[in-house]
Amino acid sequence: SWLRVILKEGRNRQIREMGQLTGLPVHKIIRVRIGTLLLGNLKPRQWRYLTAKEIQDLKSSKAYKPRSHAKKRR
Repeated sequence: SWLRVILKEGRNRQIREMGQLTGLPVHKIIRVRIGTLLLGNLKPRQWRYLTAKEIQDLKSSKAYKPRSHAKKRR
């Protein structure tokens, strides 16, 4: 059987642990997106440049927090 699991935030091995707790063996996990970015046909260790729209969508998301270049005083 195939299951679709959507996590908004997760720990390492969380899906495998959930399968073990419910008695469902997990043989393979396929990530299909990260946030709003669909991975499409990307293979493991492959990468691609983001489109201008993808960059804009990421910047307009609630999760985007630009880093400050100012150093904190001690």
